[in-house]
Amino acid sequence: MSPQPALQLAYVEDDAVHALLMRAWMVRRPGWRLTVHMTATEALQAQSAGQLADLWLLDHQLPDLDGLSLLTRLRAASPVPLRVVLLSADTDPGLHARALQAGCLECWTKPIEVDALLAGIDRCVGPA
Repeated sequence: MSPQPALQLAYVEDDAVHALLMRAWMVRRPGWRLTVHMTATEALQAQSAGQLADLWLLDHQLPDLDGLSLLTRLRAASPVPLRVVLLSADTDPGLHARALQAGCLECWTKPIEVDALLAGIDRCVGPA
């Protein structure tokens, strides 16, 4: 039996502390590989260079583009369907509804605890 390929996660987050926490939390799942992009532009460039992700985690409030606009651009440039979760400190139920309508699998409110995050990723891509 051949080993399963690593789960590729792309996290678009401009807050260095949130990115650091996400990297630290990923040690709980050694089969997962995390790439952090600090801006929407960086994420779009990585995608156009061929970086694929099994799940995209998008912060909603980025300095150069909001998360839902980034989702639209990522999807337009992707040759395959994308699995996306929007993360936001905004608790507005309207944002959550717009995220789901835009095609996000889920919308998580920050701050999110590590166990909830890992369980959410499992829901979106299947157990590790």
